[in-house]
Parts: sequence; C-alpha cells; structure tokens
Amino acid sequence: PVSNPAEDDAHTYIVKEVLPADGYTLSAEMYVRMNYEGELFASLDNQNFERVEGNNLVVVNKLNAFSLVMKDRETKDELAAPSDDWKLSITPKSGSKFSDGSKSSKTINNTQKEFKGILVPGCEYEIKEIDEPTGYIRFKDIATVSVNNNGVVSVKSDSDRFSVRDNCIEVLNEKNSLSVVKTGVKGHSVNGTGFSLTPVQGTFADGSSDAVSFTMTES
Repeated sequence: PVSNPAEDDAHTYIVKEVLPADGYTLSAEMYVRMNYEGELFASLDNQNFERVEGNNLVVVNKLNAFSLVMKDRETKDELAAPSDDWKLSITPKSGSKFSDGSKSSKTINNTQKEFKGILVPGCEYEIKEIDEPTGYIRFKDIATVSVNNNGVVSVKSDSDRFSVRDNCIEVLNEKNSLSVVKTGVKGHSVNGTGFSLTPVQGTFADGSSDAVSFTMTES
C-alpha cells in the first residue's frame, strides 16, 4: 500500500488474463495499486490511475469474430445476385467444439456470413462448400479455420482459393464455362459458322431463357 497511488515508486501489480472463456478474446492487461486505506486504483497504461469503486475490478471481454465473403477469382469482386445463393458449412474437427459445446455443422450463406463468439481457441474447424453460386463451379477444397487467444483467425488449406484478412475469410470462385470445337475438311475454313445455345430446362445464370448466339472464329 502507498499513501499516494500516483507516486512513481508505488508498488504496482498487473492483472493479466491468461485463458479466455470460450468464444471470447483475452482482456487487456490492467495495472493496479492500493493505498494505505485499502482503496484500489487501476490503470491501462501504468500512468493514469483511477479509483476502483468498491475495489471491484471490472474486466471487459470481447467476443471473437469472423466473417466470410465469396469472390470471383478473375475480378476479385464479391459475388452479387443472382450468384449470392451459395451455401457453406463450418464443422468442428475431431476433438473440437463450438463455444456453446455443440459439434454439429453451422451454415454460412449470404444472409448469415458474420459470426461472433462461436469459435474456441485451440480448436479447429473445417469449411467446405455445400451449394455453389449460380454460374460458378462447386469446389471440393476444404479450409481449416482456427482462432487464437487474442481473437486472430487463421486459415490453412492446400488450395489458394482461401485467404484471410482482418478476420474476414475470402473464398475465390471460378465461373463455369463451355466451348464448342468444330472441325472441317482440311483446307476449308469453318470460320463464320453460327451456333445458338438455348435453355431446354431451367435458365441461364442471369435468369434469362432467351437463346444466346455465337459465331466460330479461327485463331
């Protein structure tokens, strides 16, 4: 104890959280001092000490959090309608769990792509695609996601489609495509041959059902 907690030589102690509760990040360190009257003072910077009411030190914790965006591999733009109908799953790996104790998969989609307080430090989770975006190829790659005690999210995968920045997981997607190859008699060009592509069942990715025409060109 000291007569004046502001004294430079006052005995100072650090209150430090070493293990956060499931779903939370570590709280900030706090410096504490006590005067001769048994009154507690606290500071976040070890300089500006304030009286702690009732000597009850309040520790504020933040939930860990992450989000996910689906992007076009070529343009790097986030997918928009009608290609925002995708669905992914996040599942605890063996020996892991969500903060609520559950081990069942949770769905990630365009309307639920931000999550707070569900990850547990030391656990690992798999993310994979269930439904591909309209006009894109369904990928089979899997990413492993984890979070540390400070709430920093990491992603591991054998594929380069997954990355993470500021706890936002970015997933790159490839458009589906087709090509038509026409061969002619040697010495005779097929340049200018016309084709049309018409939906027989369903529509194109943009929702249209009108025929699309294209012309063969030789390179």
